[in-house]
Amino acid sequence: MLMKANRKLHIYLSGPDAYFEDAFKVASDKCALCDRHGFIGLTPLDSEVDSNSPQNLPLEIYKNNLQLMENADLIIANITPFRGSGMDQGTAFEVGYFAALEKPILLYSNDHRDYKKRVNPNQKTDDNGHHIEDFGDAESLMIIQASWTDVFHDPIDEEEKFSSLKNFESALKFLSQEERHIRDWLDRS
Repeated sequence: MLMKANRKLHIYLSGPDAYFEDAFKVASDKCALCDRHGFIGLTPLDSEVDSNSPQNLPLEIYKNNLQLMENADLIIANITPFRGSGMDQGTAFEVGYFAALEKPILLYSNDHRDYKKRVNPNQKTDDNGHHIEDFGDAESLMIIQASWTDVFHDPIDEEEKFSSLKNFESALKFLSQEERHIRDWLDRS
């Protein structure tokens, strides 16, 4: 699909942010940063779900998020550990979905420690005796290898772990510098 040169890239903004107490503010701030860098941010909170029954709500959210991802040119995913030592499960699915669509993936984390150090820094196994992946990466190799570049994960103070947008903006700056190459790649696919 040939992309118009003047059309802004649409970025799906993935991460556990939708669960934050100030989720709409975080989404708004991220979209404003996207706009400042010349892009359009799309968040899962952009979907208007029109469901008449609570049991249909999860399916409607799922379908709307799939549509947003299909309409996006690429993803910037927040892989900061959430509710445990690893990234948010929904974010992992979304990264995999973009990999299957063969769309560009950028990752950032506000936790600069590698995965093994977060799980059990002094052992080769976890508390259940299972081996811990130890490639020195921020997350599972299947997530990391899908990314177009290294994870943006400069150290962030612990109290800003879920509020800082520093590493997110680093991903946007990289995207600004590489936009022509990404557009060329998207045009070929």
